[in-house]
Amino acid sequence: MDALRRVGGDAHETMKRLFGEDVALKYYEHLARPPPTTARVNTLVTTPEQVAEELRGHVPEALKGSVAVVEGLPDVVLVQTLGPVDRSPSNLSKVWVSRKCGEAVLRGANIFAPGVMAAETSLTVGMRVAVYADITDSLTKGSFKNEGNYPGHYLGNGIAKMDRKMLFHTERAHGIAIVLDEAVFVAPSLNGVMEDKIYLQNLPSAVVSHVLDPQPGEYVLDMCASPGGKTTHMAILMGDKGRVVAFDKGYEKVKDIERNAKRLGLTIIQAHRNDATKYRKYISEGGEVTNGANPPTFARESFDRILVDPPCSALGIRPRLELSDPLSTDLQQKALFQRNFLRAAVMLLKPGGVLVFSTCTINPGENEGNVRFALDEFPLKLEKPKIRLGGVGVEGMGLSDEERELVQRFEPWGRHDTPGFFCARFRKVGEYR
Repeated sequence: MDALRRVGGDAHETMKRLFGEDVALKYYEHLARPPPTTARVNTLVTTPEQVAEELRGHVPEALKGSVAVVEGLPDVVLVQTLGPVDRSPSNLSKVWVSRKCGEAVLRGANIFAPGVMAAETSLTVGMRVAVYADITDSLTKGSFKNEGNYPGHYLGNGIAKMDRKMLFHTERAHGIAIVLDEAVFVAPSLNGVMEDKIYLQNLPSAVVSHVLDPQPGEYVLDMCASPGGKTTHMAILMGDKGRVVAFDKGYEKVKDIERNAKRLGLTIIQAHRNDATKYRKYISEGGEVTNGANPPTFARESFDRILVDPPCSALGIRPRLELSDPLSTDLQQKALFQRNFLRAAVMLLKPGGVLVFSTCTINPGENEGNVRFALDEFPLKLEKPKIRLGGVGVEGMGLSDEERELVQRFEPWGRHDTPGFFCARFRKVGEYR
């Protein structure tokens, strides 16, 4: 369990109950490791082959040979992660960053000033330092840490670009604080690179829009859309022809969707601030009203295709350096909450239309359990996806062997080394009122 240092007692018991001791420990081992980096290509302006060639100029030398188009997923380019590399903190001065910062660093991000939580009193510009993630999230910003036994997840060694005064005594310190030139996991830093040509997206998330398979000219809905990765993918697959409606309930989240659509040059996306679970407020028996309406209203059974990617327990997110209590209660609540999104989606979907349900968790209750719920509750049937890279569904959640073969489950220890994920494709086979 060294790979995931902080696992709450309830969390571990829940994981053992769901998967057994051996799989739970394997889960912790993989969860703390970063997956490969995947970039989805904007095929409206370039090709995957051209992106792969250009990306080789932006990744570390050790990773250039690993850049390739993903077999079976023709609009995604993959860059392998190298590691763990044998590094030694030796007698270097120590710096601690927040857990979230540490998780981002494992995926190749730079270390910026806001993420640095504590440092030894000796820290000066140009000093070589050993960097640790504060897995307990208990350090106070600006702490003095001179002792060598504070718990942390070792990230590697680097060069300090700021001293303590610059980090902790400057209002809203910003900029790169440490250049990590000896990382335990070597991953590319691609934020801001080729912004009109690629969208950084985990491999299973890039599979989802292909499973939905939206066509040019269709009327499509993304119910929980921020920051817009799947939304923009749909628009690209549609050739930027038709209409994609995107819901999210936060103002800034809606702005994120709009910003990503703009940078990729997409014109058919309409983002609305809307709580998808409050369907009685926005589903209309009449026509659509969007201009000036708050919330906007949409006609019942009007969409050709709908993606439901609701809030979930996020057990599949990688890398992750902490798993907290009370996990068991959260898993049950999330599974029930997601059913509100499914009900709204079925009400909005045309008979004969396609619904895709996806999550970034490996919890069977939120995945196979909700597939069983949807099949029993609504006029839906499972369909074979156009692209399949994931494994079959788990047993014991009420799905037949044939139904388990139709869903896709990605596990952190699976053959594609992805984050945990799940998706299922349904066809609506009758009216639902």
